Amino acid sequence: MRFYQAQRNIYNTRHTFASQMLVKKIDLGWISKTMGHSNIQITLQKYAKFVPKNEDEREAFLKGFVTPKEKMA
Repeated sequence: MRFYQAQRNIYNTRHTFASQMLVKKIDLGWISKTMGHSNIQITLQKYAKFVPKNEDEREAFLKGFVTPKEKMA
């Protein structure tokens, strides 16, 4: 049972990390690569709930992404 809980906690940590990076509009390519996803589409599919469904809002949301270095400056 403990092994399962540890696995779940690791998954939760990864999910939280990716979700927070999306909310902060960190570069999708960077998030995808850091998460080990083979492409950006996989990242967007897994975390689609953080991307607006309205086409205009989604376009504005995706335009605002920056690289991690830009965000820290």
